[in-house]
Amino acid sequence: QNRVPSTVSASSTDKRDQYIQWASDTLAKLLKHVVVHRKTNEGATEDPPSDGLPAWEGSPCLVVEEVVEVIDLRLAGANEEEKKAAPATKTDHPSSPNAAVPDTAIGQAGAAVDVGGGGGVNTVDDLLDMDALLDVMVESIELKDAVMMQLADYVTKVASMYRDNPFHCFEHACHVAMSTTKLMTQLKQHQRQNKPHYQPPAYLKRISSNPLCHFAVFFAAIVHDVDHTGISNIDLIRNRDEMAELYENRSVAEQNSMDIAWELLMDGAYADLRQCIYQTEEELKLFRHLLVNCVIATDIFDKDAKAFREKRWGRAFGPMKMQAQEELSTEEFECLQATVMLEHTIQASDVIHTMQHYTIFRKWNERLFEEMLQAYEARLSSKDPTGGWFESEVMFFDFYVIPLAKKLLESGAFGSSSDEFLQYALENRALWAVKGSDVVREMASKYHRGKILSTLLEGNRKGLPVGDEDDFTAGQSHASSKAA
Repeated sequence: QNRVPSTVSASSTDKRDQYIQWASDTLAKLLKHVVVHRKTNEGATEDPPSDGLPAWEGSPCLVVEEVVEVIDLRLAGANEEEKKAAPATKTDHPSSPNAAVPDTAIGQAGAAVDVGGGGGVNTVDDLLDMDALLDVMVESIELKDAVMMQLADYVTKVASMYRDNPFHCFEHACHVAMSTTKLMTQLKQHQRQNKPHYQPPAYLKRISSNPLCHFAVFFAAIVHDVDHTGISNIDLIRNRDEMAELYENRSVAEQNSMDIAWELLMDGAYADLRQCIYQTEEELKLFRHLLVNCVIATDIFDKDAKAFREKRWGRAFGPMKMQAQEELSTEEFECLQATVMLEHTIQASDVIHTMQHYTIFRKWNERLFEEMLQAYEARLSSKDPTGGWFESEVMFFDFYVIPLAKKLLESGAFGSSSDEFLQYALENRALWAVKGSDVVREMASKYHRGKILSTLLEGNRKGLPVGDEDDFTAGQSHASSKAA
């Protein structure tokens, strides 16, 4: 398969190591919440047998066909009535052998956690009290060395599988992950607003009451572009790439990333890590569903997938909401809303640079421009980005970014962050309308100057004749005229 050639510099390797450390530390902290939640809800203190971990038997279909309309979150802190109403599940080995949790706190927190109703957490004050107690438990917990080592090793291997693309690289994955953390934190804080007579939407409880949701969304962000080739799905399909044929021309890059990340996680070297993430068939299925839906949601250009998501937004929060409420039970409708909101969280995070300060937007916009220009010059893309980049970015703001930011704002789930994202999107769109044409010319000129300089330096390193200063000046002029 043809791929865009790339190199890795020492400085970029150092930066990647810093991102690996940050991602590993963040995942470890989120995993502690998963362990504490499992302990407090099930009150288990005995270690399960080492061979008790549910096995992944593989999927009989493409990853994209695993996407579900509603992820069942009813078992997340559910009461006994909800557990009976939920699909039959196995709970043979509910305890966590890979972390030490103070037993004295388990009973206290377990009595407080009852998100499904019927006692326990009933008011915002209850939620705040429970949060304080759980935070103490999370701070006191220590994941076992084997789990920490396997987690760090997994993230390191994932990072190494990211190609050195200007845009779709491990740094981008971490940028997306940072945004998911901010949004998930805002979602949780919004639910816990201590205002008179405030009742948070029930679907927010479905998300915030299950730490596996936050862990899975962050995990999905870290792996969502692993092994991205620097070539769009459209061009992979046009080129009849082997990957496109394997995934039947549907969400090609996203399915590939999901398969690679999951296959690595299922490796025997990560048994302790897996046992910390999930211990029952239900937890395994929930984790898989969350990852699949979130990773596939980052494909925003597939027409069928986009139509499917728009329909589901309409059923969860839009004009078809009443119809969905009539067709689904109360619990199922809450899970539908939670599922849709989780997907929109990672979608917004995937393009978060468009909803941040203009300097950040410019940084990542130029990186994407460079990546697409590399693909074009390698004859792996049919579209020269210098020809219509300005217009395409205007359309992207008008028909995707701004509508998405408005959805986040109208949902009311993310507090002040939603307004911040929309304002930045509108400001960036306005600045781009004024500066964009000049920016495109500057980016093209900078790209070609860089190529000429690299050629000169490479020739000098090999001791080959490389021309004189007039040649370099002429090359600059040619690059500028091409961009214009």
